[in-house]
Amino acid sequence: MKEEASQAGCQSGESAEVDFSRVSIERITSANSQQIRRFYEQAFPDRAEWLSRYWSWWYRVGYVPGAEPLVAIAGNKIVGHFGTRPFQFRYGGETLTGIWIEDFMTLPETRKSRVGLKLMKRMYDLGFPLLGHGNENAVTLFVKTGRWLMRSGVYRCALPIDPSKLLSARSSICSAALRLGASGICQLVRALSVGAPVIKPEPISDNIRDLSEAFPITESDRQLIRDADWMRWRILDSPFRKDHLLFRFEDGAALVRLVLHDDVKRLHIVWFRRTSRTAGSRRLLNGIVRWAARHQFHLIWAIANDPLFLQQAAFALPSRRRLSIA
Repeated sequence: MKEEASQAGCQSGESAEVDFSRVSIERITSANSQQIRRFYEQAFPDRAEWLSRYWSWWYRVGYVPGAEPLVAIAGNKIVGHFGTRPFQFRYGGETLTGIWIEDFMTLPETRKSRVGLKLMKRMYDLGFPLLGHGNENAVTLFVKTGRWLMRSGVYRCALPIDPSKLLSARSSICSAALRLGASGICQLVRALSVGAPVIKPEPISDNIRDLSEAFPITESDRQLIRDADWMRWRILDSPFRKDHLLFRFEDGAALVRLVLHDDVKRLHIVWFRRTSRTAGSRRLLNGIVRWAARHQFHLIWAIANDPLFLQQAAFALPSRRRLSIA
């Protein structure tokens, strides 16, 4: 990645009126660090510092040749961004490489210049199968191109343990917390904790075999492949590896990440392997709730499309929000 940037060029590019009809679509590695940071500060102010440091890891740059985020550049300034994350999946008995779309955004002043469509067209030209999610506007744009299908059945599930901590957070969880009320939440957490197993979570070891044994690869069709390469990227190479813990119960397991953001302690269930017994999966979830409540976490959440998990987590993670997927 180019580290050199002409300060004078950036300043003159920003002070002059930008001609968005002359936008160029480039790989993100062709931009310099200052251009990338400035765009993230405008487009994703809450995550700008994080993305500026870790975008190369987060988007798996270098994992698949040619599969990296695209940026739209006009007047020496990034005005659009099409984040990508390559992954492998099974379809029709074959193992294929696809791209998960993350952080697709254009600056407001470009919205009438079709910069987003230009980014999308260049991504189509790469020839990878695409999977994306986002707000209603983004997914609507995907579908309008005629190459996408709207899908449902994916939910963000959550348990707001401390509603007072969530009132200032910009999240749909707040409405669920307000509906249940503080007393209702406390009663629910107590009910989940009574009789729940006491599980001592384990830190993540250096041995990839430990994760492979906890989460063996499934042969299901139309499923993302979480093999040793995926585990190494997502967990062992993560700059936040120390924030991950492994909960085991019976023959099931849950990988969680502990996050502190805006003074809210969150427990994110990244990966869940159901136990052979339905009751065992529920007890594993209840054990996680008990541990989180004891350690004063404010929110537990997961994203899932597994109907059995959604059923088993109905009591432990009662707040549900359907996500738009294309």
